[in-house]
Amino acid sequence: MLQAIHNELTSYVNNLIANGTLNADNVDDWHFHAFNEDYYITGHHQAEQWLDDYDLSVWDVIKEVQDYEQDKFGEPQTGVNPESMVNMYVYILGEQIIQEIKQEKDL
Repeated sequence: MLQAIHNELTSYVNNLIANGTLNADNVDDWHFHAFNEDYYITGHHQAEQWLDDYDLSVWDVIKEVQDYEQDKFGEPQTGVNPESMVNMYVYILGEQIIQEIKQEKDL
């Protein structure tokens, strides 16, 4: 994972902790609340811009998402459009971020 994306997502999760969205009462559901309850990026143009900002290949992101879904669900499920792909990619990266933050906070 690019360090800049890692920093962005870590900051996003820390902001959710600071505003109380993520707390000790829902610690088991942090990943859901942070990366599945709502889209991280809304709109195809914004998703394309996010990919450009981080110099990510759309093909690499599609492969990452499809490989993840094949492993977890037995088949790819996410629609191949910028918004869906970026949000699923962030969902995948978010698993690692949440685990790191929980370990850091000893949760």
